[in-house]
Amino acid sequence: MAKKIKDLPIQPIIKINGIELIRSFQNNYPNTNPDKTEHFSFDVTFEQRVREELKLLFCVLNVNILSDKAEAFVGGITVSCEFSIENFSDLIKLNKNGLYDIPSELERIFNTITYSTARGMMFNIFKGTNLGNAILPISDLSNLKSK
Repeated sequence: MAKKIKDLPIQPIIKINGIELIRSFQNNYPNTNPDKTEHFSFDVTFEQRVREELKLLFCVLNVNILSDKAEAFVGGITVSCEFSIENFSDLIKLNKNGLYDIPSELERIFNTITYSTARGMMFNIFKGTNLGNAILPISDLSNLKSK
C-alpha cells in the first residue's frame, strides 16, 4: 500500500517513466589537491515542465559545480525525470496566468526524486576525475522552489 501524502486532498497516482541525462560537462583545471580535500559547492535549480494532454510532468534539475580551487564552474549536469500522473487534472491546474499550479508537497516529491537521481548520475559520470568527490549533499529540498 502506498504511503499517503498528508497535505494533498487527492492522492496522486504517479509513475516514473524515464530518466534523461540532458547535459554533463567538466572543465579542465589543475588537480592541485591529490589528497581529496577540495571543497565543492553546488548551484542547484529545478524547473517543472508539463504536457497536460499526456498527463506528464518533467522535473529538470540543473547543477553547476563550484570548487574552492577554481574561480568558475568546474562542471555540471542537467537531468530530467519524466513522471506520468494518472489523476493529473485532479492535482495540477492551469491558472489564470497560463501557468500550471503544482501543489508544493507534490513538487517536493518530484524534486527529491530528481535530486537523488542526479546525485547517482553525477557519482557515475565524474568518478575517477577531479570531480569524483563532488557529491550532492543530502538536503531538505522543501525550501527550494522550481521555476
